[in-house]
Amino acid sequence: MAKLAIALILIAVIALSGCAGNTAGKSTDGTVKIIPLTIAHTSYNPGKINVNLGDYVKIQAVAAVGTSTHAHGVTIDEYGINKKVTTEDPSSPEVIEFLADKAGTFKIYCGTCKEGIFGTDHPKIEAELVVK
Repeated sequence: MAKLAIALILIAVIALSGCAGNTAGKSTDGTVKIIPLTIAHTSYNPGKINVNLGDYVKIQAVAAVGTSTHAHGVTIDEYGINKKVTTEDPSSPEVIEFLADKAGTFKIYCGTCKEGIFGTDHPKIEAELVVK
């Protein structure tokens, strides 16, 4: 009987610890914004991302088909983000996560394009992050 009680306690502890998950950096109200983003040769789609102050943001970024060698990326200086995106597979995007803890309008641009096949001649790619 004691072994059964210990086994049940261990199962309960394991189950409860799995439910807690990793909440580091998430907003206090638990709002998670998932934003699919496609990076083409000259643009981001969508060109504007709207989130609320305190949202935990997950940008799921992919390079447009045929552009993986361009070394596209997502850079948001105010959030310390500068991530290269070379995957073209929407089922396996590059995930960029951050807590939207600064209100304002911020430029999203490609800080990594110069590393691709076009080098510094790559056209500018810009979008907007709006945190209200």
